[in-house]
Amino acid sequence: MDNKRIVVALGRNAFGKTFPEQQQNVKKAAVAIADLVEAKYQVVITHSNGPQVGMIQTAMTEFARLEPDDRTVAPMSVCGAMSEGYIGYDLQNAIREELINRGIYKTVSTIITQVRVDPFDIAFSEPTIPQSSHRQTHTQRYGFCNQPSQAENIHSSLTGQSPYYLPPKYV
Repeated sequence: MDNKRIVVALGRNAFGKTFPEQQQNVKKAAVAIADLVEAKYQVVITHSNGPQVGMIQTAMTEFARLEPDDRTVAPMSVCGAMSEGYIGYDLQNAIREELINRGIYKTVSTIITQVRVDPFDIAFSEPTIPQSSHRQTHTQRYGFCNQPSQAENIHSSLTGQSPYYLPPKYV
């Protein structure tokens, strides 16, 4: 069958909580995704970044604390974009390498996205998962987050509804 399309959602802890775990788990995901490509699926990947964005935010905050005269804390939106970018980069490279090893020559791309979230959603008053107050305040103030995982964490899991806009990563 031609034009088979599948969405692969790599959840909150799919990559682990340390960089070495992430490298190992990205390779495992790449094998499974390459299996789908080999089976003639068009694959769309979306992923969470909960532990990774937290690690980046903590590191940036500590760095600013140690050098307060010329360093500032990075906003959560920037830390989110950093984690989305490097996870996408790692996935893209691992998938491309796995495909090439199988003799499959397809383009693999990473797209960094922003997600619009309703800042007035009543669910913000009763979150069901842990979140930083900074992220919640940012979303309520600006009405968007910079990656799918934040929308999933802040909007979908709280309300059971889909975000307004969620363009995924494409393979």
